[in-house]
Amino acid sequence: WSPDGSKIAFHSGRDFQAQGNEVYTANSDGTDVQRLTEDGESSIKPAWSPDSTKIAFASGGNGNYEIYVINADGSNQTNLTNDPSADDRPSWSPDGTRIAFSSDRDSPSSSYDDYKSEIYVMDADGSNQTRLTESGERAGGRPSSNGAPSWSPDGTKIVFQSNRGRLRGANEIYVMDADGSNQTRYPGRDRESSDNSPDWGPRSVSAPVPTPGDGPNLSEVVPSTAYPRQLVSLRGETAGTRVVWDVGSSREADVSPVAPITKDYFHIPAGASPGVHKVAIRNSSGTSTAVEVTVLAPSGDFPAPRIEDVGLRLQPSGKWILTLAAANLDADATVTVDGVQAHAALISGLPTSYMKDHIPDTFKYPVYHYSQLAIVAPDLPCCATLTLVTTNSDGKSDGFSYRLPADWKDVDSDGDGLLDRWEEGTYTAPSGTTIDLAEMGVHKHKKDILIEADWVEVATPPEVVWTKIEEAFANAPVLNPDGTSGVNLIVDRGQGGAFVGGGDLLTPNHQTMGYASRYSDYRSA
Repeated sequence: WSPDGSKIAFHSGRDFQAQGNEVYTANSDGTDVQRLTEDGESSIKPAWSPDSTKIAFASGGNGNYEIYVINADGSNQTNLTNDPSADDRPSWSPDGTRIAFSSDRDSPSSSYDDYKSEIYVMDADGSNQTRLTESGERAGGRPSSNGAPSWSPDGTKIVFQSNRGRLRGANEIYVMDADGSNQTRYPGRDRESSDNSPDWGPRSVSAPVPTPGDGPNLSEVVPSTAYPRQLVSLRGETAGTRVVWDVGSSREADVSPVAPITKDYFHIPAGASPGVHKVAIRNSSGTSTAVEVTVLAPSGDFPAPRIEDVGLRLQPSGKWILTLAAANLDADATVTVDGVQAHAALISGLPTSYMKDHIPDTFKYPVYHYSQLAIVAPDLPCCATLTLVTTNSDGKSDGFSYRLPADWKDVDSDGDGLLDRWEEGTYTAPSGTTIDLAEMGVHKHKKDILIEADWVEVATPPEVVWTKIEEAFANAPVLNPDGTSGVNLIVDRGQGGAFVGGGDLLTPNHQTMGYASRYSDYRSA
């Protein structure tokens, strides 16, 4: 598919079956088939540029396969590579500035036992050809091969196939950063059968592309000024939508969280350039009006995640799931429980717009945002101590030990020290007094703090004091198992009876109250 959704490129031998294939295009409904190449040799595997104006392909016209680029109308065919070995499988970066491809120029020979290929990247004009992979040998001592590269929508990663470490040469799918670092096998099957030809296409494609403004409503992005990789929130009609970055440009890309439970958050792309970018949301009805987001230049390396809290939630099915809240956590971070990878998905987030300067001299541990993941673990046995490790896309990780209750009737889902059964009903104090916590407004999935506040008559505080204190706790950067943020502060204050807005007036009724900086001063006073 062309990125604008209007055409399909393909190769076919319909006109030159004896000599090989040529590159063709057709309208998306199959009409208006046009042949673009006439090499009389095999031209194969066309790949569209992000702006739909050019097509890269491999051609054997020079005796071996080389990478060429041609205008979408068939004009201006240009040779980009010129090597005695074969260059194949071109793939454009989302911004259109680079092309990844596979090449066997590093192969000792073309025999099956010695053949190898590697992934290369070059500028769109063919310059600066750079090798990204060096996978060594597969099992049995034979060279391994890497091929079929495809860029991620945000341009930060490349997916490819590789038979490294495989005895019979079967391929597995791998992912690496765009500079060739962090080469990791994609989780999946581990068999002798082969997984080939991954395609990490632009998820923002729809055919035809809707006109901005004719879809769901997007009112704002909060914060509107943020750093690369920072989590931000969306305000508007977000249900069932995808998030589009640089909407309306050749760099347009889908930046929605992977497998999200909530649609209200997304990360500023890691490679986003400083300056103003346009963001929209899109569904089958169209695209929202664009909202501007200003991206700041990175201020140092992005920090590792730091786990703040682990909680529990009981699902309607009767199954317990874990909730993990952490600072600087990616929405698609991986989580292992006792060394086994678990299914995790974003359920809530907390952008920190009040932290603008994320530099070590200002914040000893910079916090860009807080995220909370729901984790489905296979087994949650009573009394067990679980080891949770979460890892961001850059490989940085953090661990946390969490002890499950000895008996599920004593579970404290939100970790506030109040058992769920107390918060759903009553608590009996050691004195025998029964306190109706549920009536006070506590919740088993939100952290609660209960305070008794008494004073002497002369020191009666104004009502605004309590309002300010309650607001401060409500705005605390804490994520709860129910997806909300903040702490629920319940203060029994003043006169009128327990937890109905009144407390006790202390006696005797003192007339003065003083403070001293040191205990010795207090004694002398």
